[in-house]
Amino acid sequence: METTNFKGSIQFFPRKTDGRQIEIHTESRLKLAFSEPVETTYNVVVNFIDVALALPGEHVVSQITFEGNQTLPNDLYAGMSFEVFELTKHIGKGTIIEIKAE
Repeated sequence: METTNFKGSIQFFPRKTDGRQIEIHTESRLKLAFSEPVETTYNVVVNFIDVALALPGEHVVSQITFEGNQTLPNDLYAGMSFEVFELTKHIGKGTIIEIKAE
């Protein structure tokens, strides 16, 4: 069962800087990489708030949910940065806005 773990701000890279070539839809399954304390990648579902899709280069606020039986990080905090990937392609960056209580 999925539960929302945090609200995040995501900036998708524009096409001209090797970002996605087409829009990305809400409820997309992506990977987030946190570099603190060591780089770790997690599978997540990203649900955009107030929009159904984002174009390359756009900024969105999202509810971010960890998927499956991953060992979840317990040291996340508001203001923490992360990188966004689609499979192995680096498509954006983000910041945690608010940690959700479980």
